[in-house]
Amino acid sequence: EEHLFNRPISTVMVRDPVVFTVRGMRLDQIECLLARSEIKTFPIVDSHTDRHIQGCINRAELHYAIRKAKQLHGIQENAHCYFESLGVTPVALTSSNSASSSTNPSYSSPSSIDFGAWVNYTPFTVDPRLPTETVLEMFKKLGPRIILIEHHGQLRGIVTRKDVLRALHQPTFVSKQDYFGPEDEQGLAVSEPTAPEPDMEMGTVTRRRP
Repeated sequence: EEHLFNRPISTVMVRDPVVFTVRGMRLDQIECLLARSEIKTFPIVDSHTDRHIQGCINRAELHYAIRKAKQLHGIQENAHCYFESLGVTPVALTSSNSASSSTNPSYSSPSSIDFGAWVNYTPFTVDPRLPTETVLEMFKKLGPRIILIEHHGQLRGIVTRKDVLRALHQPTFVSKQDYFGPEDEQGLAVSEPTAPEPDMEMGTVTRRRP
């Protein structure tokens, strides 16, 4: 792991990942993204212009929720989807005798569905300047599937254990100029200040609160 020493996680993270927005998406759009992407966990943000992190959702659980909603409640392909709690009473997708029919998507009509019950509102997040070896230790000790890279609450990228291990086995570094392009080494736009602010604790792990 020597060649990862002090290498910021921004050099390893996946930039511009597929995301879901809290509101404004249709079911057919979500299914299209699921078909086109192999990502296991999807970040949820306010909008495509305001990428403030709201949580994340697991691919397998989302697939299951969609399938059951179609089978039992006739959810339409153009149904409006929400990834937040709208105060709608959850509708059981399995029989009352099921041993584990815990979290199920709510819905107000066949034209809308709320996946809020499936959202993880406290994902692991780190600053883009955190050393990669520190993030690797997080994966080893805490076992998250994915870690979101954020700056002031805004999503900058995502990283998985596989991404870090792949970087571990890279024989050489890529140059900063070739790798970063129009962004700096923290994964921030060049027009943004890159110096740490007094209240930022770059060495800490953040577990977002709802």
